Amino acid sequence: MSIKIARDIGEWLGFRVKKEYNIDNFRVDLASLKYAYDRYGSRLIYVIAKDEETVMKLINETIQVAFHEIKDQVIIVKAQELRQLHKA
Repeated sequence: MSIKIARDIGEWLGFRVKKEYNIDNFRVDLASLKYAYDRYGSRLIYVIAKDEETVMKLINETIQVAFHEIKDQVIIVKAQELRQLHKA
């Protein structure tokens, strides 16, 4: 998936868009998203670009067990969904 597609959509929706960055010395991943939610009240969006089914299963299992506090706050978007939205 093109990073440009994700960047375009994020900017269209008014988000501050970064390819990858750190938040208080944490790499952006599920643990970092939880930290951002706890500390800043951030809206949590996780974009999956490769091996979507395996990653979806792993993320859903991880959210249910280790990150259950944020399970209703995380939005998981597949790359194909972003492509369709960008095309529209």
